[in-house]
Amino acid sequence: MAIVGLLQGKKLILTTAVGPATAISVDAGGYANVDLKVAFAEAATHLDITGLKSIMGLPDGITIQSITYPTLETARVRVRNCSTATIFIPVNSVTVELQVLGL
Repeated sequence: MAIVGLLQGKKLILTTAVGPATAISVDAGGYANVDLKVAFAEAATHLDITGLKSIMGLPDGITIQSITYPTLETARVRVRNCSTATIFIPVNSVTVELQVLGL
């Protein structure tokens, strides 16, 4: 986690989210949600997720459909399997780097 700037007394922090907690199977042409747990050293000071910097670890044939934040502790990546075979996403194989606004 790194502090990358200040905004009216608030910090812009870079942090990571890792997951999924269990392996996911995505059928050919199918969709799945990949929930990632956001890492916070100072969870009590976390105000909002403000952006996504990078994403790593998705297998070939998987495309990103959307990225949402259903809770402050979860980054949800909606994916689609564009291949003709089932693709597996192993436990803790996906990492995203997020910008988080904190105090």
